[in-house]
Amino acid sequence: MTPRQLYDLADTTHSVCGAIAQLIVGQGLEERAISVPECLLRAHSPFFDAALKKCWQDGSDKKIPLHEDYLDVVEPYVQFLYSGKIYYTKSLDDCSHEEYIGGGMEYDCLAELYVFGERIQDTLFKNKVMDAFIARMLVLWSEDSERWFPQPTVINTIYSGTTKRSSFRRPLVDITVSHGFGYWFPADDEDHRKDFLVDVASVLFENGSLNRIELFKGMDMVNYHDGLD
Repeated sequence: MTPRQLYDLADTTHSVCGAIAQLIVGQGLEERAISVPECLLRAHSPFFDAALKKCWQDGSDKKIPLHEDYLDVVEPYVQFLYSGKIYYTKSLDDCSHEEYIGGGMEYDCLAELYVFGERIQDTLFKNKVMDAFIARMLVLWSEDSERWFPQPTVINTIYSGTTKRSSFRRPLVDITVSHGFGYWFPADDEDHRKDFLVDVASVLFENGSLNRIELFKGMDMVNYHDGLD
């Protein structure tokens, strides 16, 4: 299947000449090595910059272990380094028809990419993932009279993989406050994390319910960006 482009923001370029580093992704039979120009990794990510600097100092092979990560997360990141574009590679075979049409798998994918970007400290990548997330959501909202919202799996991925000040938490809270219903949170709810529910309650107490129409019309991607150094 040809990957579907979610977002295109190729506004930066870097030379791909020079030394090659390897990202060692996964474990055991699932382990794969991805070769990437060292300059790309170091230009985008303080995490990779520090790791490769240590390789030079130690005189060791430029191999960076990412054993806890998955190929379907690291590979889209490497594609982004080359192209400035974010691709979604899942097909209808990977999920139910409702999940595919409703963007559920895309939301999950983008949440995982953002958490990876947070860990490797690539702010530009995180902002582009955020842009892709909001752009895809607005497209889904405009194409269908039924609204499709990020599920608890997406919320839990973000809340378990980011810090309290993470920019990605804010749109999840805003969407819930502006469009949520009581039945999303049953008395025996075990799907949502406590810290997410606290954030939702805090916004409700401070602002009341956000205007649904105004949020939909005024959901500016830049409002949810991290600052670039």
